[in-house]
Amino acid sequence: HTKKQFTTREDIEVSSGGEGIENILNHDVVAVVTDFKVIAGKVIVKGEANVKALYTCKVDEENEDAEVMEATIPLSQIIDLDGVTEQHLCFVEIIVITADLTVKKNNEGDSKVFGCEVVCECAVTAHKEETADVITDIYSTKYESNYSTVNVKAEGLPQIISQPLTERTTVESSDGELETVYDAWADLQNVTCKGKSDKEMVVSGQLNCQLLGKISGGS
Repeated sequence: HTKKQFTTREDIEVSSGGEGIENILNHDVVAVVTDFKVIAGKVIVKGEANVKALYTCKVDEENEDAEVMEATIPLSQIIDLDGVTEQHLCFVEIIVITADLTVKKNNEGDSKVFGCEVVCECAVTAHKEETADVITDIYSTKYESNYSTVNVKAEGLPQIISQPLTERTTVESSDGELETVYDAWADLQNVTCKGKSDKEMVVSGQLNCQLLGKISGGS
């Protein structure tokens, strides 16, 4: 098992943004592994950092509007892991440690560029299955002998289960009627897993849903 931290920097220019980006209201970055390859002593990992930002921009001298930016940044790392070979089963994960967005100017001098700096941690765990002989008989030709037994737990490799789930809910505004919804997001909290049977598992959790919009006749 090994971990490695790395930093990726990327400039993302938006084609709209009115007269320029004013303020970043919210941003989120999620990293995913898209592929990996094992060679002697190394694991080559490829992935993506999915960037999303909600920001305000000038429409004219007096008015502002909100827009959403989404972009994908490619990730690539070579992870050193002594002893790993193609016979190992590897579990690879990329976690975002920090993600910073700043507003920069493009070549025309307009504030339409996001400077993105993402610090990630790549973790690789390697397992290898091998065959071992188990004692089936024991005796002595010279002495009386006896034996005792003990149960040995044979653990198998962990299995990764991936299954998309869709949840729908309604968010009500207590401040008035929503005229426009600029963005919505949800955070998963208090996740627990419990085995139901040999082939089933119950996953429970809470979704904290938030949205940002414009109230009719208001802000």
